[in-house]
Amino acid sequence: MSAATRKKFANEGASYILFSSVAAYEGSMGILAYAEAKAGVQAGVKSMAREIARRRQRVNSISPAWVDTEMTQNYLQSTGIPDDHRNGCLGEGKPEDVAGMALFLLSDRAKMVNGTDIVVDGGFLLG
Repeated sequence: MSAATRKKFANEGASYILFSSVAAYEGSMGILAYAEAKAGVQAGVKSMAREIARRRQRVNSISPAWVDTEMTQNYLQSTGIPDDHRNGCLGEGKPEDVAGMALFLLSDRAKMVNGTDIVVDGGFLLG
């Protein structure tokens, strides 16, 4: 981020997105290091947002729940996580579900959204 936000690389008003995870909120067993790293992303976004705001730049994070991708399918094959643990009320997420939020955050419509984490989980955190 420090390189990407330099004046010679980034325009005034640029927007950045980092990815966190609902794991930072949930407290699941067996993923301590992952959850810590994702919570660190959220904390870092808040600090970075203050630093880059002077150039009207902004940074936010997105915390998806389980998203059906090739990577997550490979993980499932090795661990066997049950369906009910990875689905929210609205079912399992697709990449386009997260992409829509990313497009919004990168657009001018989100020009007043800075330093926040957006959960895209289909209701997963509702339990």
